[in-house]
Amino acid sequence: MFLACNGADGKHWFCSPRLDRLMNRAVALTATDTDLADAEWAAADRRAVDTAGLIPLVTPHEIEFVSPRLGNYQYNPINGFLAGQACLH
Repeated sequence: MFLACNGADGKHWFCSPRLDRLMNRAVALTATDTDLADAEWAAADRRAVDTAGLIPLVTPHEIEFVSPRLGNYQYNPINGFLAGQACLH
């Protein structure tokens, strides 16, 4: 979890114990009560936004050219083009 106090990617730049509790509870509930887990993730999302722990400074724009022969093109905002999902026609 990027915004966790001990998150591997957060480099300890941000820490909100309340947000950590919400996220940990959501993770624990995911296996037993998905509806309640969804509500906890929504609360964690609101808390993360309200505390402004992460503020984007740029809006990335990417252009990809694809051929009509390329099928099942999928793009992920983090990983980019998902080549493993593509096929050729």
